[in-house]
Parts: sequence; C-alpha cells; structure tokens
Amino acid sequence: MSTGSGLIRPLVVALFVLTASASPAPVGAQPAAESTEAAADRESFPVVVWNREITRLRATIEGNSPEKRAEAATRRLLDVRSGLTDYRLEVRPTSLGDETGAAILVNGMIVLWVLEKDVDVAAGETVATASERAAANIREWLTGREEQLHWSSVVRGLAWTAGATVAAILFFTILWRVVRRMLARIEDATRQPKRALRIGKADVVPYLRTVQAGLVRTLAWGIGAGGAYIWLTFVLRQFPYTRPWGMQLGGFLAGVFRNLGLGFLQSIPNLFIVAVIFMATRLLTRVATAFFHGAKGQWMEADIAHATQRLVVGLLWVFALVVAYPYLPGSGTAAFQGVSVFIGLMVSLGASGIVGQLLGGLVVVYSRAFSHGDYVRIGEYEGTVTEIGALAAKVLTRRKEEITIPHSVVVGSATTNFSRQARGEGAVVSTSVCIGYDAPWRQVEALLLEAARRTKCILREPPAEVLKVSLSDFSVEYRLHFRVARPAERYTALSEIHAHILDTFNEHGVQIMTPHFEGQPERAVVVPKSKWFAPPASEGEAARPGGPAPGSGRTGG
Repeated sequence: MSTGSGLIRPLVVALFVLTASASPAPVGAQPAAESTEAAADRESFPVVVWNREITRLRATIEGNSPEKRAEAATRRLLDVRSGLTDYRLEVRPTSLGDETGAAILVNGMIVLWVLEKDVDVAAGETVATASERAAANIREWLTGREEQLHWSSVVRGLAWTAGATVAAILFFTILWRVVRRMLARIEDATRQPKRALRIGKADVVPYLRTVQAGLVRTLAWGIGAGGAYIWLTFVLRQFPYTRPWGMQLGGFLAGVFRNLGLGFLQSIPNLFIVAVIFMATRLLTRVATAFFHGAKGQWMEADIAHATQRLVVGLLWVFALVVAYPYLPGSGTAAFQGVSVFIGLMVSLGASGIVGQLLGGLVVVYSRAFSHGDYVRIGEYEGTVTEIGALAAKVLTRRKEEITIPHSVVVGSATTNFSRQARGEGAVVSTSVCIGYDAPWRQVEALLLEAARRTKCILREPPAEVLKVSLSDFSVEYRLHFRVARPAERYTALSEIHAHILDTFNEHGVQIMTPHFEGQPERAVVVPKSKWFAPPASEGEAARPGGPAPGSGRTGG
C-alpha cells in the first residue's frame, strides 16, 4: 500500500463483485437453493419489471406454464402507457378457467392474475395478501418510472452521486494516508527496536512488527471494501431503475449486521461459560506448575517433574476444550462440524506415528534412560544430549554434528549412558594390550601404570588399575582401567594414554604382541626369575599379585 492505487483496487473489485451479486435472476430462472418449507416454490417464476420482482406465478392455466404466464404479464406491464398523472389500480376477485383468484387492473386493463395455485401456502400466503403485495409493487414501479422521466429527478440523483463520489474519494485518501503513516512507524520501529523480546535465542520483535503491518493492511482492505459497498449502495438507490439493486445491497448489509448482533447477544451466556472454563483451567494449570516446580529436585527428578508438568497441563487443556466445545459460538453449524471432522480425520491418519513418538518420549523420561547433558551412545550415535523434546532427542557428537533421534528409535535401541554412574568418581575408561609370555607381568603392569601416571587428563583418585583378563595362545591380555572427569573426554584420554604406552614399552624394550607371531622361537619363551622385577617393577609386587602393594610406589591413573 505504498501508492494510492492500493486503495483503488479494492474499490474496483468491490464494484464488480457487488454489482454481479446484486443482479436479479432472469425471468424463468429457478432459485439455486431452496428450503424444505418452500417446496412449492420449485415451479415458481418471477414477474420482473425494471429489476423489480412483482410476484411469483406457479399455476399452469389452459396449457400456459408459469414461465409463459410470467413473460406475458411482464409484457402487459411494460405496455402500460407512461406519462400519466394518475394511475388507477384495482384488485378484483375473478376466475380463470377452473381456477379462482384475483385480477389486478391498471386504468381498467388487466395486467396480472393471481390465482389460488400461485400462492405459497407453506409460507402462509393467501390470494388476498399476494394480490395486495403485487399491486403495491406495481404502484411502486409506476411511480419510479414516472420519476425517471423527469429531468429534475435525474439531475438530483446525479448530484447526490457526485457528492457521494467526492466523499468516497476524500475517505479513501484519508484512509491511504493514515495507513501509510502507520506502516512507516512500524518500519521505523523495526529498524530501531527499543527492546528485544526473545523466545529461546531468537528475537521475535521483527516478526511481531511484520504481523502488525499485515494486520494494518488487512484492516485497511476491509475498511476500503466496506466504504466501497456503502458508496455503491447509496449511488444505486438514487435512480429508480437501479433502486432495487441498492435496496438489495442495503438489505443484505443490514441483515448481516443484524444477524451478527443477534448472534453475539445470544452467545453471551455461552461465552460467559467458556470464559469461566478457561479461567478455571488456567488456575489449575498454574497450581500444577507451581506444585511440580516445588517438587523439582526435592522428591522428584527435574526431568521427570518437567515432563509430568507438561503432561498434566496438556491433559487439563484438552479436557477444558472438550467441556467448552458445545458452548462455542457456531459449534452446531455444518461448517464448524465439517472442520471438526476434517481435523479429526487428519489426527486419526497421523496419530499412529505422533502418539508413538509421544509415548516413546514418556518412556525415555520416566525410565530415566538419560538426562540433559549426559554423554550417551544410542545405537550407532554417540555424543552429549542437548535436548529432550516431546517427539525426539538431540545429541551433539564430538564432530559438532547435531543428531536428531526420534523417541521410537531410542526405545527400540540399546542406550549406553556414560554419565549416569560417573557422577562423583568420574567415568571409567579402559584400554588393553597383548604382551608375550616372555615379559614379566609385574613389569608390564608397572609400565601401564607409568603410562597412566604420565597422562594428564585422567583422575588420580580412584587410582588406575591393571587386570590380566586373558591368557591366550600367543600372548597375555592386560587391561588398564582409569577414570576421567567427564565422559566426553574419553577419546582424548585414550589417545594420550596410548601414546604414553607406546613410549614406556619402547623405552624398556617390551614388545607388544599385536599382531601375534605364529612361529615358535627356538628358545623357550619364559621370564627368568632374575627379571621378574625388571624396572620399573619393584620387589613389593610379590606381596600382591593383583597389583602393587600399598606404598610400593605405584602411580594411579
């Protein structure tokens, strides 16, 4: 709406649409939609003169259908002489063939017959009322036709039309300037916002300004279309020929406002009940939120409290909607019911997947499989949990990749939580090496503990430990267990300790048997007793075969 043409377009569109909608149905055309109470109106045909419907005919007389009778009556009315100062209208009881009714005469000439079969009995119409209404419509038409023949009447209509047009142009000009000024203020406020309104990390003020500008434009279009409607209605009523169109448009607008007003007044009690239900539900949701907020961290886990709060609040609002539905204005209309059926069909078609995800989310939360910030492995994915939503969980990997895993996948996969048992003493990490039988186990254990001592990112307490887990065909498998403060550091710690293991074993000439050798050497692969305590092992190792004795100089990882 940057130029004046932005308000001219709704005027043109309104003129075209309203003129088309106001045009009367052609002679012989049947109504598009009929009520069951007016079933007799199916075979009715209107008598229309100068856009005015005089009456409707339904009876077939002496082979003349209602359509032919209506056309003949129209011709007789148009043949009435114009320019007379006075017209005498009479309604006389008469009969036509086997039918009785009334004849309408203008200056002694019969112009229309209204018979018993022409009246709408279902609407409570009689021959007397139908003939009197037809006579009044004919008199109104004759008066309008005579008025149309006088130049003073035409000039007066043109003057009123010109005044109304000037007023309409002034109205649209003021409306255009007001809207342009409002849009300019909104644009300035968007460029230089005084304060930010954040939802999460996003500032929603620019989006609110865009919505505000759209509402202003929509309101301007509505006001412009309403002004064009009123202008067109007023102009059409200034000339006798187009006056019925103006009456139709004015009656339609008045009927719309009257129905809206009556509907609003009738809906006030129901709206009051809906407001009470809404306020009661809002109070209950606040009580539930406060209850679970107080329970959080006291006797209920934070994640479980938060999930239970959302579940209870959601159920309360669903229950409130079900209770308030019958009291909503228009809930009993066919349109409202059609929308309800459409929404229900959409929900039923997509409910299986959505309900499965929601139930999976509840299983994840209430089984306490993992929490926000835990380091987990779900199937083939491993990383830190950054978000647990209603339908999926998000995991941030070490490569800074955010993986969204649906709850149905979480429930159907094995989940390893590295953080749950690591709180306090750290997460346990292990690595293993295979050493030949010719290397003393005490020396190998001391070398592994030395590598752990050199690694900076592992915890000193509890100390590292070495286990002899397997005596295989070609070597002995030693496994080193140590702890790290955060599970996410396990790969960094493994990389560093592997480097130190290689250094320490190379420094002392101990071969790591990977890959295994397959040929048996000529000499026996044994460790002489003199080498049982080869450096850095010490005599104290003999006191405890499972590891260094207390005070033996063992360094924990």
